[in-house]
Amino acid sequence: MNWLKKTVGDAEAPQFSIIDILKKNIGGFREARSRAKVHASDSTKPGFCPRQWALMEKLKIEQKDEYVGTALGATFDVGNAVEGLLVNRWAATHLVGRWKCETCGNTTGKTNHLVKRPGNGCEAQGNCRWKYQQVSFESQDSGVIGSPDAIFDLGAQKYFLAECKIMKVEDFNDLMAPLPEHRIRTTLYMRLVAESGNPLKSQVSANHAKILYVSRGYGKKNLVEGAILPFKEYTVFRDDSVTVPVLAKAKQVKTFREFGKIPSGICATALDVKAKACQVCKQCFSGDFPAEQPILPK
Repeated sequence: MNWLKKTVGDAEAPQFSIIDILKKNIGGFREARSRAKVHASDSTKPGFCPRQWALMEKLKIEQKDEYVGTALGATFDVGNAVEGLLVNRWAATHLVGRWKCETCGNTTGKTNHLVKRPGNGCEAQGNCRWKYQQVSFESQDSGVIGSPDAIFDLGAQKYFLAECKIMKVEDFNDLMAPLPEHRIRTTLYMRLVAESGNPLKSQVSANHAKILYVSRGYGKKNLVEGAILPFKEYTVFRDDSVTVPVLAKAKQVKTFREFGKIPSGICATALDVKAKACQVCKQCFSGDFPAEQPILPK
């Protein structure tokens, strides 16, 4: 009987684990984002280099796909899922923007007005599953484009753009004010709204915005609300001075595309850490492409 149990046990034994499945489906290479536009998230990265963008475009070198490990991939996906819950469920009643039905593909909000989520009726298939679509604002001055996570109707004269950030428990519990990089990104979005040609910009405040932090854990006592909440909300006031160096680099990309002038770079030598990881380091320091634009402000 023991041999029979062993035979049955071997036949029913799994060939791989659940974790094997997760590692296969989560980790791996992710397609690089198009560089047709300079996005706000690109321009605010410390390693953003206009010279690299120009040389890669001039030499027709494609951005390499990025390898994302299982842990980081899962972190990204969980963050995206929480953002999806925020805009499509938790706060959907007070969001304005564009909406797309996942059932029939219908879209709404194509007029010059930001709209709230429509009702459930769907002429095509009966029930609409509306999904929030981010609204983009592109600066006519710098060419930078940004798509805030959400735009809220908070009962004011104008709507508030908002960024949603997911934080690990310990960082969330210690948070007393918006992190500098988040504050800079959010104030940049406000500037993009003001400098855009989007007809919707008159409906959105370009002077103050919101950052909502969401804890990955249970939350902490919110002294303002008097309850334990996994949320912290901050108001950010526009300060163009903090976006000057960001937009200076982005404008060099725009100038290259318009007039062909090669920008300056961010690395002093080819031995800099960022230079070693650059796809055009060799060409950059070859002497074949002298900078035709001034050195960037610090």
